[in-house]
Amino acid sequence: MWKNIAHFIRHYYLFVLAATGALAAFILDFLGLDKIAQWVLIITVTTETLILVWGMIQDLREGTYGVDILAATAIITALVMGEYWAAVVIVLMLTGGESLEDFAEHRAKRELDALLERAPQKARILRGKQEVEVRIGEVKAGDKILIRPGDIVPVDARILEGSSSLDESSLTGEAIPEFKKPGQNIMSGSVNLEGALTAEALHTAADSQYEQIIKMVRAANHSKAPFVRMADRYALPFTVVSLGIAGTAWALSGESLRFLQVLVVATPCPLILAAPIAIISGMSRAAKQGIIIKNGSALERLATAQTFAFDKTGTITRGTPVIDTITTYHGFKKGEVIALAAALEQHSSHVLAQAIVAESTRSKENRINLKSKNIIERTGHGLEARIGGRQVLVGRLSLLQDYNVALPEKLDVKKVQQTAAFVAIGGKLAAVITFKDEIRPEAKRILERLRGQGIQDILLVTGDSK
Repeated sequence: MWKNIAHFIRHYYLFVLAATGALAAFILDFLGLDKIAQWVLIITVTTETLILVWGMIQDLREGTYGVDILAATAIITALVMGEYWAAVVIVLMLTGGESLEDFAEHRAKRELDALLERAPQKARILRGKQEVEVRIGEVKAGDKILIRPGDIVPVDARILEGSSSLDESSLTGEAIPEFKKPGQNIMSGSVNLEGALTAEALHTAADSQYEQIIKMVRAANHSKAPFVRMADRYALPFTVVSLGIAGTAWALSGESLRFLQVLVVATPCPLILAAPIAIISGMSRAAKQGIIIKNGSALERLATAQTFAFDKTGTITRGTPVIDTITTYHGFKKGEVIALAAALEQHSSHVLAQAIVAESTRSKENRINLKSKNIIERTGHGLEARIGGRQVLVGRLSLLQDYNVALPEKLDVKKVQQTAAFVAIGGKLAAVITFKDEIRPEAKRILERLRGQGIQDILLVTGDSK
């Protein structure tokens, strides 16, 4: 709790200072200490004004300006005329709106920050026969790099020795790992799931795939995308007109207070405060539904969108593979195959293994109630064990070939081996299990609702075949 409070004060100190000063002045005024209350307000508003004006000067140097100009003018005028409460109210509005805006954008960038944290920092390279750990920036094209199970591939590379499944979901969105062998390229940022690999670096870290994504994320994190308010677009002429009206009111009435009154009325406090509140509410509600919006400007521009492009994996589909078909051979039953396969796969963290285990828990018939003994992991190929006196193999086609398991002539392995698990029991092929990424049940309804709201162009972004 105290850590969160300290974090809030540190990041939103301008709003905290204004709120604290206003509260202290209110209490002092209530206790009859009017003079002290006024000095508290003067110190608070003066401090805030100096900081705000300095920030505005920096913005003007960069060629940006907004409704803050009129608000600052109103604050300074109120301070000069001794209307301290009016000044502190405007300060609260201004700092409160900026704090809400900042909070909304930081909330949206948490997912992007997680990507930055995953970036590999070091790599293992071979120099002669010696393994050396170096910083990622020291890797050069042509270096031999070692990638152990669980490592993130540091740079784009080509496999020289070894084979393994790699999780490329952070790059491609595909839930099913890709099996790679010597001669094939692997992308930086993918995760090595199984066997140790020796690879040749194709690029430096700066030129690799993952680093390009990191650069875009850093650009997003440092980009200044303020909320697009109507008043911001016409801030300068609006300020000039407001000052003109205020000066006219002063001249016609002969009362300087009229000048301040016009500025306070003209200061778009509802826009300063209401826009961030509306945006943060929309972004927070979207986040609860798993939708990450980069900043408030993106949310505002969404209202004018005419075309929607959807990623397939994890958006239109669930993003997690499930069993599609179970084709049995030699008289084996599906329930028996799943139970035996799950008895082995419960010891694996592979995404396809998890799908088999999940399938076994859906019905009592397939429920895991068997104990496997002497489990042997064949890295990059699968698992082998003895269950009930029978040898059970679960994994790639290469695993069955290593154990000389005969395959039926009617089996076309070219169509299934990339996304399939082969199960052999007692030296015979028992089943071929294929997998799919299910379409979300709500996907069709959402697309129909979009079309109902006038969206005509809906695209699917995918690398799959038609």
